[in-house]
Amino acid sequence: FTESDPLFSASVAQNITASNVSNWNTAYGWGNHATAGYLTSEVDGSVTNELQTLSYSDHVLSLTNGGEVIFPVTVEDVVILSDSLYVSFTNGQTLNAGYVGPNTPGSTLPSVSTTTVNAISYRGAMASGEVGTTGNELVVARGFVYATTPMPTLSNAHVLAGGGLGTFSGELTGLLPNTLYYARAFATNTLGTSYGSALSFTTLALTTPSLTTTVVSNISHTTAQGGGNITNDGGSALTARGICWSTSTAPTIANAHTSEGTETGSFVSLMTGLSPATKYYVRAYATNTQGTKYGNEVSFTTNTLALASITTTAVSAISFTTATSGGNVTADNGSPVTSRGICWATTTAPTTANFNVSQAGGLGTFSLQMTGLAPAIKYYVRAFAVNGAGTVYGNEYSFTTTALTAPVLTTKAITGISSNIAGSGGTITSDGGSNITAKGVVWGINPTPTLANSFTNDGTGPASYNSTMNGLNPLTTYYVRAYATNSLGTTYGNQLSFTTTDLVNPGPTVPTIGTLNGAMTSTTTASSGGYISQDGGSAIIARGVCWSTAQNPTLADSHSEDGSGVGYFTSTVTDLSGCGTVYYIRAYATNSTGTGYGNQVTVSTGLVGTVITADITEISYYTATAGGNVTDDGNCPVTQKGVCWSVSPNPTTGNWKTQEGAGSGAFVSSMTELLANKTYYVRAYVSNSVGTTYGEEKVFTTATPSTPYIGQNYAGGIIFYLDETGEHGLVCAPSDQGSFVWGCAGTNIPGTSTAFGTGAANTAAIVVNCSQDNIAARVCDNLSLNGYSDWYLPSYEELNLIFLNLYSNGLGGDFNSYYWSSSQFDSSNAYYRRPSEGYRQWKGYNFRVRAVRAF
Repeated sequence: FTESDPLFSASVAQNITASNVSNWNTAYGWGNHATAGYLTSEVDGSVTNELQTLSYSDHVLSLTNGGEVIFPVTVEDVVILSDSLYVSFTNGQTLNAGYVGPNTPGSTLPSVSTTTVNAISYRGAMASGEVGTTGNELVVARGFVYATTPMPTLSNAHVLAGGGLGTFSGELTGLLPNTLYYARAFATNTLGTSYGSALSFTTLALTTPSLTTTVVSNISHTTAQGGGNITNDGGSALTARGICWSTSTAPTIANAHTSEGTETGSFVSLMTGLSPATKYYVRAYATNTQGTKYGNEVSFTTNTLALASITTTAVSAISFTTATSGGNVTADNGSPVTSRGICWATTTAPTTANFNVSQAGGLGTFSLQMTGLAPAIKYYVRAFAVNGAGTVYGNEYSFTTTALTAPVLTTKAITGISSNIAGSGGTITSDGGSNITAKGVVWGINPTPTLANSFTNDGTGPASYNSTMNGLNPLTTYYVRAYATNSLGTTYGNQLSFTTTDLVNPGPTVPTIGTLNGAMTSTTTASSGGYISQDGGSAIIARGVCWSTAQNPTLADSHSEDGSGVGYFTSTVTDLSGCGTVYYIRAYATNSTGTGYGNQVTVSTGLVGTVITADITEISYYTATAGGNVTDDGNCPVTQKGVCWSVSPNPTTGNWKTQEGAGSGAFVSSMTELLANKTYYVRAYVSNSVGTTYGEEKVFTTATPSTPYIGQNYAGGIIFYLDETGEHGLVCAPSDQGSFVWGCAGTNIPGTSTAFGTGAANTAAIVVNCSQDNIAARVCDNLSLNGYSDWYLPSYEELNLIFLNLYSNGLGGDFNSYYWSSSQFDSSNAYYRRPSEGYRQWKGYNFRVRAVRAF
């Protein structure tokens, strides 16, 4: 235990060891004190308490000999390091107290006095005190205690102010307004705590705020700036502040007012919506929990409005129906110009009650166009401007619109001259003040042509235009003039002339020919032909078609000869063979120059087969026997044959059908799963590589049983399902109940199923868990139809049977729409069905509803 404290530098215990401590009072030989131990004299008469252990818990510093010191609650920890006492406070402060003495006799509590309590506010105050003596012990804490009862202690509210001797001060916080308090200074040393005398004081009582009103400034016609200064909030937070004004004295917040936050100090407010030339009274206001307080009253008068200043711009761009003028707003005279424009009339001093056009307001020059004027009329125009004082007019100008004239135009140069056509046109430089109703060119073989000669009609309006002269004769001189017509008549442009060219014919060529599409007419022949549009300059001496299994056949291949001359002709392609063999066909024509060929077409050998439908026999409730006879395979092997039937005429293999295999000849087919008392249409069919063909149609009606059957009107509806007994099943209503939402989108309906036989239970679960009106399930549940009231919304599988057994057989009406089932998919969606599909959809859609019941 090597000591470093300077106090022990001269001590005989300077080099204490652990064994020394264990044998402190044992006499043994060591140094100069071999017979007396380490101590040469005693202070307190005991040799067993010279070394003590400190422990600190719950603000109590304890020694092993039973001594203790109670510290304030603000002391967090007390430790001794190298004979120095360290006191740690809850506010983070650590005090090094120096050497810890041995409680020298005569140590006392410190002396402390409470000097003043001042700076008293609504919720706080400042206290001062002084530690006069330390009591010969370390002063580890000092401060103030305060309460509403006399003689407060550290168990009451307190504030720390450091440690040691001298004066100190502290702020008392968290006080209540208008309340009597007692405060005492305290000081704590290692022996305990002593208190000064108690001083009493009373916090300030809450009041309304203190404030003044600012003089009004920046006064205009409709606005002004005011404000105020809140010097005291009265002890409670402000809830509102601003200014209020009225044309009467003593305005309050019941009058017009502003709201400018909740802070103290000065503020500025803008008053708007004021009337010109009016006196107003203004007061600042502030509100806290004690009420609203008003500042001193000030008054002001808003400015008087004046009309704006404006001049009129001279009229320009005068035409038949329009002219341009404007103005210059040189000053708004204190009130913003909200609109400006020009007004005109055929009498002097026009106003905005006459014709006018306007734009947004503002200062400066502007220009506007007058429209809808009449030609050759004198008008008067003035500029105007509008501000808060009213409408002001500028100086007046007069002008006369241009008088109407005939159009003015020129004839465009002649272009594109040929034997029978040429081009020209016109450029209109003036419409004469009236709409152009017709324009074009006129031409003839004599000078100065008019509309009495040939002419074009190239529209209306003043735009330039191009014209085409058709039907001209070769080597002929023509005279051309452009023309234009308005309300005053027709005028013509300058005259031009031109001479058409001679006819230009091509040199000798082979004929021009097209090939007619081919079509098989028998198993070995096909039809085709062609059209000769030009003979190439010499007579057609031969024509026809040529064909081959190789592309681009010529006269070197098989060909027909089908006369001469231009125009249409037909041909027969012969000696074809095979099934599916592709032949290429081209028409040809020959003149003295040579042979020309047309475009290439193709035919594929083989025809569809021929089949006869047999009569229907052995007709019962649900079955019948049919058949047919394939009399011709079309030169291509039969790949399938049978009969097809439907509840509608002209059945195809896309309907119900049998498949009786390949090959020609007679066959018999059994039709099963028919419906009782139902009319069917039947045709035999035969298919080969070319396609499918059908025999004549046979019609029959199945027998009517005495027991219930699918499609029968029974038990209030139409039977769409029968159980194995044939006496019980399900019917659907004869027609829809309308379109309704499924209901309660976003709500889960527990326990619904898609299975057959669950529709009734699903409906009950929906009705009890969804209170929404006019939903699909509730409509069915409430339905009373044909004497029955036990209808319900079908499950998904029950709805499928309606489509399978009724819709597919043309029964039960038009089901070609979306229908709700009673089967929920999730909280937002439910299952639906329509002819082409069935899936889920949002419960909020309107779908069709068809109720069902069991019998």
